[in-house]
Amino acid sequence: MKKIAGKRLMVLLTAMILTVSYVTPAFAIGGTADRWDFLIDAYAVRQTPVTEEECQEIMTNLLTLQEELAEAGIYFIVFIPPDKEEIYGDLLPARYQLTWPDPLDQLVGYLHENAPDLPVIYPKEALLNARNTGAFDGAQLYFSNDSHWNYVGGHVGASELIKAIGEHFGHESGVIEHTFSLQPDSTVWGKVWPVYDYNEPIQRELGKDIVSLTNGDPVHRSYYSTNLDCWPEKVYFAGDSFRRFMSDPMAEQFRSFICINRYYLDLDDVAAEAPDVFVLSSVGRMARATFTAIDGFNTSALPMTNMQTQYGEARWVQDRAGYWWRNPDGTFPRNEWRWLDGNKDGAAECYYFDWNGYCLLNTVTPDGYRVNENGAWIVDGVVQVQTTEQQTGQ
Repeated sequence: MKKIAGKRLMVLLTAMILTVSYVTPAFAIGGTADRWDFLIDAYAVRQTPVTEEECQEIMTNLLTLQEELAEAGIYFIVFIPPDKEEIYGDLLPARYQLTWPDPLDQLVGYLHENAPDLPVIYPKEALLNARNTGAFDGAQLYFSNDSHWNYVGGHVGASELIKAIGEHFGHESGVIEHTFSLQPDSTVWGKVWPVYDYNEPIQRELGKDIVSLTNGDPVHRSYYSTNLDCWPEKVYFAGDSFRRFMSDPMAEQFRSFICINRYYLDLDDVAAEAPDVFVLSSVGRMARATFTAIDGFNTSALPMTNMQTQYGEARWVQDRAGYWWRNPDGTFPRNEWRWLDGNKDGAAECYYFDWNGYCLLNTVTPDGYRVNENGAWIVDGVVQVQTTEQQTGQ
């Protein structure tokens, strides 16, 4: 928490109250009678003007990362979730209303103007529009007594990110629409805790799941979409706690989606996963510090100690482009042959997967072999098989 000197510090301290957060307790500025609370450290950050030198340092850092990722064929996007004050600042007590330029608006504007080829997504206008128009039946976009956006706000933010990725890869449409409902059984301080949830089933399944045994945080998760109209790109998303409310819409939009706590980010892991898109995210109040010293890039990443890893089951998956094989960790074979026993009958067939990871059907493979309508390798019309014992002996 930043320190504010003199009388201002005393004024702010007298206004601070301890609030309950689903992640960690936080000191906050009390808002309206409805108990809308705002983080005092976010307020302190907004009092600190951004300098041109600071903007230049951040821009250089991000452009360097963009260049390294581009060399590996990875499209880089910066994503900044707005702080709650940016969307509900009118609910702050009058003495905390800001009249000077917003430092985050200045930073984002600087990046847009001076690094136009660096995608920086800051969904402030989309969130304000959703609030002002009463979108989603007027549902709140942030928790009233917590600093985070909820699933509704996360859906709005994810929609903006999805649109940006779709524009880059030439997709004409995207964003799975959802409606939300308030869960009445969630209460804090004897009142309803405004947790909105999806009314429709989310079309995604969890693959690898690395969870901290210390605080239960889902440090590293991989998902794959079960939506037949999902896009084929693989997205690697590194962010703070706001990422957790974006995972569902992101994971059902893309065939493969990895979501990691950015403090554990290691660019070697990103390179090994070979995603089509890498997204680095930081909530507004932390953005300047995050993009000046990026964990796992120009500073050390936290080691993944005291973690528990679980894996999903390998299986065939179908989307609008065809069939592909999902490995237990969410990856998939591509540009190769693979013996697979998809129906678990003890006999594996051999399938060829193209560069995008889709199984070729009823054609001749690039190396001259024929596959049938199911993608299985055939010789003179006969499907070639291997038993489990044969595979074990190889």
